[in-house]
This record gives sequence, C-alpha cells and structure tokens, in this order.
Amino acid sequence: MNKKVLTSLAAVGLVTAYATTAMASSGFENTVNSQLGNGASVSCDACHNGATGSSTATFPMANTYRAARTAGDFTLIATSDSDGDGYINKFEVNGAATEFNVATTSPFTKAAAANGDANVKALADTTAVSVTFTDPNGLAGTGKEILGGIKVTLNQADTIYFKAGGVGTTDTVYTVDAAGAGTALASTDWTSGVDGSLKIMALPAGSTFPADIVVVRTLPATAAAPVLTNGTASTTGCITSSLSTPFMMVFALVSLGFFVRRKKVSHDAAS
Repeated sequence: MNKKVLTSLAAVGLVTAYATTAMASSGFENTVNSQLGNGASVSCDACHNGATGSSTATFPMANTYRAARTAGDFTLIATSDSDGDGYINKFEVNGAATEFNVATTSPFTKAAAANGDANVKALADTTAVSVTFTDPNGLAGTGKEILGGIKVTLNQADTIYFKAGGVGTTDTVYTVDAAGAGTALASTDWTSGVDGSLKIMALPAGSTFPADIVVVRTLPATAAAPVLTNGTASTTGCITSSLSTPFMMVFALVSLGFFVRRKKVSHDAAS
C-alpha cells in the first residue's frame, strides 16, 4: 500500500474521531439539559473549565455527571446538589447559566431583598421570622431533615425561600404547635416552585394564622470532589471516555495500512 493510501486512511480516521467527539459532546449537553428541564440550555461550560477534555472537567456538575453515569441513573443530574448550597440542580436552572456550580448563588440569595431574616425570605409577609426547631417529636426520620433546623412563623399565606435549600414535591410541610407536635398540610394546601420556593396557600382545618411552619425533606446527594490521576482529573471524565473509541479506530486503520503494505511487499518479493 502506497503512502497516499496510508495518508487517506489516517485522514479518514481523524475525521471520524472529530465527528464522534462532536456528537459525544452534544450528547452530554442534551442529557444534562433534558434531565434538568425547566428551560435549561447549558453547554460544555457546565462541566468544563476551559476547552473540553478530561483535565478540564472539574466543575461540580462534571462530578455529578460521573456519579450519575456510574450509577446508571441520570436523574441524579437534576436531583443532586452539585455545589452543596442546599438547592438541588433543577432548582437552579437559569437558561444557559450554570448557577448549580456556584455555592454563593441560589434562589435564596436571589430573593435576598424580600422579607424575613438570615434563614428565610418571605415575599409578602413583612413580619415573617424563623427560630430554631429541635424536632422534639421526631417529625424527621432516617435520611430526612428539618429544613434549616428552623420553624417559620407566617402571618398570612405566602411564598417563602429557605437559606438551607429548596422544597420539593416529595417533602412534607407541617404546622407545629408550642410542644412541637406537627400537623401535615394537604398536598392541595402548598406547592413547590420550579426554583424550590414554598408557597403556602392554606392551613390544615382548625389552624389559623399566625402559624409555625416546618419542612421535612429528604437529604439531597452532593457532588464528590474530582478524582485526580497524576495531577489531572480522572480519565472517567465525560470527554475522555468518548474519545477512546475514535482514537482506537485511527490506530486500527493505520495499523491495517502498514499490515497490508508489508504483505504486499512480501508478495512482490516472493514473485
């Protein structure tokens, strides 16, 4: 096989590698956006600090993606708290922005001008306030927590944000009395916003405002620190694993070319 043929084979392999990598990158973006929902339109910078490659996949979302892929459960992309600010990723969707990577930005901090105190923000109730709640009656079981470790006194139906994190549809909202005994609100009496806010619309029968509100929620998963190998991010990063196949194709094509050429030379010599 002559040099022109070998060059052509190598070129085909490189084009294949490039195309496969491009499709892989697009696939990662599509997976992340489809799982996050809520209008997410993030790109490679959701995972990569710079150009795509395993050594740059160091942002919190990259760690979440690896964990989801290892577990075979890509819903973890939405339900994990990548930056550890208490708000799961789907609550921090903001178009192409990557606020799920920034612990200092959350729906709570963005509602900072609202009423309340250091632990809670209420949109309308100017006298809303929070105090520590020790959960004397064990409302929170294994794997759950009293959100923020507080109860919030509301004087009216309102939408509130917790500094400690967002409220999801699988959480439970209670009114509590002076002894800490809780009465769960019906699912029709409250709702969770797309940003993890809690909207109280009504209280249980027999309850009136002012009311002390607590939320029991399941602890969200958080992103592990990136695994380092020889000073760089683990090669289980999203781009590296996808590149392995096309680069192996290039190697195989070039090797095949040299094999065919050697066989032809041997045949000519024998003739």
